[in-house]
Amino acid sequence: MNKDIPPRNRDEKAAVFLVAGLFVFFLVQAIKKGVMREHGNDLTIYLYASDVFFKGNNPYGIEWGLLYPLFTAFIVEPLNFLPVWAAHMVWYSASFLLLVASLKYSEERINGRDVNRLLLLGTFVFFFGQLQSNFRNGQINIIVLAAIVAFVVFLKGGRPWTASFFLAAGISIKLAPVVLIVFLLVNRMFGIILKTFFWVAVMVFVLPWMVAGGKIVAYYSAYAGVLGASLPDVSTAGNGEWFPAVRTACSLAGLLVAVLCHLAINRRNGGPSYGPFYFYLPILPLAFGNRMEPHYLIWLIPVILAIGHSVFLRPMGVAADRGLMFAFAALAALSNMANQMEAPSLFLAYQLVVFVMAVFWAFSRSGRPAPVGAEL
Repeated sequence: MNKDIPPRNRDEKAAVFLVAGLFVFFLVQAIKKGVMREHGNDLTIYLYASDVFFKGNNPYGIEWGLLYPLFTAFIVEPLNFLPVWAAHMVWYSASFLLLVASLKYSEERINGRDVNRLLLLGTFVFFFGQLQSNFRNGQINIIVLAAIVAFVVFLKGGRPWTASFFLAAGISIKLAPVVLIVFLLVNRMFGIILKTFFWVAVMVFVLPWMVAGGKIVAYYSAYAGVLGASLPDVSTAGNGEWFPAVRTACSLAGLLVAVLCHLAINRRNGGPSYGPFYFYLPILPLAFGNRMEPHYLIWLIPVILAIGHSVFLRPMGVAADRGLMFAFAALAALSNMANQMEAPSLFLAYQLVVFVMAVFWAFSRSGRPAPVGAEL
C-alpha cells in the first residue's frame, strides 16, 4: 500500500472504480434485456412508438404504445437511425452520465460544495434496486431527473429562459415535474412560470403539429385515456384496495407541508429560497400511479445525497438527523423487496420517511429552532 496517498484519497479512488464497475454491470443487464429479449424493454417501446408517430400514425393507438406526451418521440427518434444494440448502448450511456452529472451539479451548483465520491457510492448502493430497474428497463426517469436539476441550477444562476426550458422539458416528458410549479409560485417567480408554459406549448403541441398537423387532436384524445388509467384510482378504496387512495392523500398532505415549510424558510431568508426544492422531490413519485412504482424513486437521489452530506460529513449533528438516516437505511434495504413481498405499506413508508427527512434536515440539522437553508 502506498503510504504517500492519504487514506481518504485511496478510498475515493476505490469508489470511482466501484462506480465504474456498476456502470459495466448495469450495461450488461440493459443490453441483455433490451436487445436479446423478444419484447425488449421500455426503450424498445419508445423507439417503436416514435417510429409509428413519424410515419404518420397514432402512437397511442397500438399495442405497445407511447405512455407520455409526444415530445418523448422527438427525444428518442434519432436512435431509430442506429442498429438496435447501438441505440440501447447510447441510451444507457447517456442515462448513466446524466445521473452522475445530475448528482455532481446538484451538490456543486445548488448546495455549493464538492461531491464526496464515497458518499456518492453509498447513495448508489442505497438505490441499487431503483438504479437497476431504470437501467435494465431502459426507462426515461433519469433524463427527467437531469432536467429537474438543470432547472434549479440555471434558476439559481440567473438564467430564467434556460431554467424554464429544462423544467418544461421535464414536464413534457413526464407530467410529474409540474409539481415544481408550486415551488415557483411560493417563490413568487411568476415570469418563470409563464416562460415554462411557453416552452411546454412548443414541446407538447407545436413540434408534434409540425409533424402530424391536425391529427395531434386525435392523438392526444387517445393519450388522455392512457393518462387517466395511470393516475391513482381512489375509488378502489371501497373495495379494500387502499393503496391508491392513501398514496394520493399522502401526496397532497406532503405538498401542503412542503409549501408551509417553504414559506417559513422564505420568511427567515427575507426572500426566495432554492433549498426547499428538495421538499418537492419526494412528492413526485408519490403523486402518480396505481401500483408500487419503485423506478420513480430515482428522483429521491439528490435528496438523500444532500442530507447524507450534512449528516455524515459534518459533526454528527442532532440525534433526529441520525435517527432519520438509520430509519431510511432500514427501509431502503426492505423497500427493494416491496414488490416481491407485496407490501405497499412498506413502499409508501419508504417515500414518506424520505420526505420527513427533507423537512427535518432544513429545520433541525443545525440544532437551532429556526429553519436553515440560506446557503442552499
